[in-house]
Amino acid sequence: MIDYKELFTIVAIVISMVSGMMAAVLSVQSTRKKRQEAKMQYDNLLKKIELEQMRQELENKIYDINYKLSEDNIRWNKINHLVYDAQKMNFEKDSFMKNKYFDIKTFIENMGIDENTLEFNSELVFMVTPFQDLEWETFVTVREVCLDLSLKCIRGDEKHIKGEILPSIIKSILEARIIVVNLNGRNPNVFYELGIAHALGKKTILISKFGEELPFDVKSKNVILYKENSELKIKIKEALFKAVL
Repeated sequence: MIDYKELFTIVAIVISMVSGMMAAVLSVQSTRKKRQEAKMQYDNLLKKIELEQMRQELENKIYDINYKLSEDNIRWNKINHLVYDAQKMNFEKDSFMKNKYFDIKTFIENMGIDENTLEFNSELVFMVTPFQDLEWETFVTVREVCLDLSLKCIRGDEKHIKGEILPSIIKSILEARIIVVNLNGRNPNVFYELGIAHALGKKTILISKFGEELPFDVKSKNVILYKENSELKIKIKEALFKAVL
């Protein structure tokens, strides 16, 4: 005679064992999957770090090449003649929201800037500069001089911006009294922002590291050429002092 109670007990034990084995298999698979995902994340992070290091190395090499290309008079003039010609124009009057040939309101709107938040700051100097470690000391030099003259100097990456940084940079250009532009490294973003500053009629001071004698007609055109930051400190102080008079 079949003992159903004993049979049910055996079946329950078997089911329990099978369930335990399946759970163990699933646990192993889950652990393996998590390890694979963790390894993938680690590999991706490592690749990003390696790519960032490679990018910085390449940018530094490009910076050095561009500097060498502009070490003498002929090369400097050939490379920078457009921005220099524009710099010779007369931008003596602040034209904040007053340029009759340029639809500033539409430009501001297209940039996603609220016109009502704009406020001209007579003590603000905005520095257009490459965001490279190589140019940090240049920015610090200009900022220290500004502090000595009771001016505030900022650059585009100092604010914590969610989303695109360009509207914030344009807003700072609009609000600043003076724009200092660092041409070192021939950074395309710098030239773009300089073009906007010129179009808006802002007072601009260009600075550029230079290897040899000054180009023949640069000295009086708000273009500062220097070899060391100690020389820049003296020249930028004089230029800023004249600009705020």
